[in-house]
Amino acid sequence: MPAYVIVDVKVTDPRSVLMIVNRDSNDIGFVDLKTRKMIGRTFLGNNVNPHMVMMSPDGRYVVTGGTRANKAFIIDTRTLQPIATHSLGIRLGSLTWAVRRRGSWWACFANYNDSGTTPGFDQRWTHVAQFDDAWQMQQSWLFPPQVVATWGPSSC
Repeated sequence: MPAYVIVDVKVTDPRSVLMIVNRDSNDIGFVDLKTRKMIGRTFLGNNVNPHMVMMSPDGRYVVTGGTRANKAFIIDTRTLQPIATHSLGIRLGSLTWAVRRRGSWWACFANYNDSGTTPGFDQRWTHVAQFDDAWQMQQSWLFPPQVVATWGPSSC
């Protein structure tokens, strides 16, 4: 997997870097907020179409997902290299965020009210799921109707 990186980069503070999701070029860009310069890019593979990006609170890892790949990609911020890819299997919705808390991965899968979603599954099917370290789903929950009502035509 080709990657566009500067290996001297070490992101120690999540607040010091802007992460840019490049859906068409299938990569994540990293910009230093002080210098406003691109410090690296991580290519995820062809036809991934990354949808979101989230950094761990300690700044060590970045998690992203692809709307076409249905995978979670884990990136090491010290090298900006992908260190793990986890297939999420066939799931309803698009992985929009993931975070590691209390020994599990927690992720949200968004469904939308437009023609790009599975027929019959609108935003009411947006859900949060708990995964183990092998990214096997343990539990999942739908959002309460009163929360979904606040989203308008979009999702989470």
